Amino acid sequence: MFYPYNRSVSKWGPLPGAGTDEGELNRVIISRCEVDMIQIKDEYENIMKHSLEDHVQSDTSEYYGKILLELIKDPSQRTIQKAKNKKKEENIDLSDDEQPKIYREDNIQQGTMIAAKNFDANRDADTLRKAMKGFGTKEQTLIDILGNRNTFQRLEIKTAFKNKLNSDLVSDLKSETSGDFSNLLERLMLDQVELDCFELKQAVKGVGTNEEALIEILASRSNERIQLINETYAKMYSKPLEKDVKSDTSGNFRHLLASLLQGNRPETIEVDVNQARKDAQSLIDAGSDKFGSDKSKFNALFCNRSDLELKVIFKQYTELTGKPIEEIVKKETSGDLQKGILAVIRCIQNRPNFFAEQLNKAMKDFGTKESTLTRIIITRSEIDLVQIKKAYKNLFKQELERDVSSDTSGNYKKLLLEILKDPSERK
Repeated sequence: MFYPYNRSVSKWGPLPGAGTDEGELNRVIISRCEVDMIQIKDEYENIMKHSLEDHVQSDTSEYYGKILLELIKDPSQRTIQKAKNKKKEENIDLSDDEQPKIYREDNIQQGTMIAAKNFDANRDADTLRKAMKGFGTKEQTLIDILGNRNTFQRLEIKTAFKNKLNSDLVSDLKSETSGDFSNLLERLMLDQVELDCFELKQAVKGVGTNEEALIEILASRSNERIQLINETYAKMYSKPLEKDVKSDTSGNFRHLLASLLQGNRPETIEVDVNQARKDAQSLIDAGSDKFGSDKSKFNALFCNRSDLELKVIFKQYTELTGKPIEEIVKKETSGDLQKGILAVIRCIQNRPNFFAEQLNKAMKDFGTKESTLTRIIITRSEIDLVQIKKAYKNLFKQELERDVSSDTSGNYKKLLLEILKDPSERK
C-alpha cells in the first residue's frame, strides 16, 4: 500500500499513554522527516486532536525533545542554505523553478486533494451505506464524500465499511453505479501504486495494447515509484510487469520501455556543464543511431544521467544544432517509439506541462478519452494537480475545469470537478 504517512501516524500510539517508545519515535521521525512529515503531522492532529509537537514536548526529555522538534519543524520556519555545489550549476537556466531537482511523488505536495478535517471513517461508511441502500442511489453523497477524501482516508472508509457493515464498498459502488462514473469510483478506492499497476494491466490486457498508457505511466514516475510498481504488480497479478510489457510490445519501443522499467537512473543535483556539452555532441555524432535500439546513444544517456543532467544536455544540444531536441526526435523516429522518447523528454523538462498536454489531447482528439482523464486526474490529485491546472491555463489559455465540464457529463463530470477543486475550496 502506498500511503506511508497513515502507517506512520498509527505508530504514535505510545506517546499519549504510559511510557514513550523512543526507538519508534526515532525511526519514524528520522525516516519520514524528508518525505511526508507535513502530512503525518496533519493526520496526527486529525486523529489525536492535539499537535504532534505538543505531545513530543510533553513526553520527552529536554534535549532529546529539542532535537525531535527541530526535525519536525515546518519548512517555512527554516533558514534556507545555499548549496555548496552552486558553482557547478551557475549559468544554467532551466526555466522551471517550481520543479524539484530530484523528482519523487511524495516530495511535491501540490495536489488538489488534501486530508479532510474532522475525518471519521465510520461516519463516512454509514453515510455511504445509507446513500446506496433501498430504491435509488444518492450519487451526490458519493461525490461529496469520496471526492473530498485523500487516498488514506478513502482506504480507511473502505476498511470501516467492511468491518462495521460486513460488506465490500467497491462491490457496492460498482453495483449501484455505471459507466465512467463507476470506473472513476472504483479507481478512487485503490492506493496510488495499486492504481498504477491496475492501469498498466489494463494497458496490456486482452487484444491490443494501450501504448499511450504505458508511455504516460512509465515515463513519468520516479525511480522509487517504478520499483514499487514492479513489486506490487507481481503480487497483484503473479507475473512480472516487465514480462507482460515485453510480450505486448516489440522492437525499439520495447527496448525503451524495458529501460524505463529498471527504475535505477542516477539521482544527483550536480551538473558538469562541460560533460553535458560533450554528451550533446555525442548525440549529434551518433548519426542514425541517435535514437532507437537498446544500444542507441539516447538510451545510454537516458539510463546513465539524472533528470537535471539531461535538461542541461538538451539545452546544450539546442545551442549546438540550433534546433530543440524534440524536433530531431520527430525527424529520426516514428510511431510509439517517437511518442515514448518525446514523453521522456517532456517529463524531464516539465511534468506538469506534460500532463496538461495529455489532458488536452484526451479531450481534443475525436471523442473524449475518459480513461486518460480518469487516470491522470486521480493519480496526480495528491501530487501536482495544482501545478497541472496552472500549466494547462498557460498552455491553452483557459481553465482545465472548463474543458472537463464541456467534454464530460453527468455524475462523472461532477466527481472529476470535485477532485479538481483547489484545496482552499474544500471544507
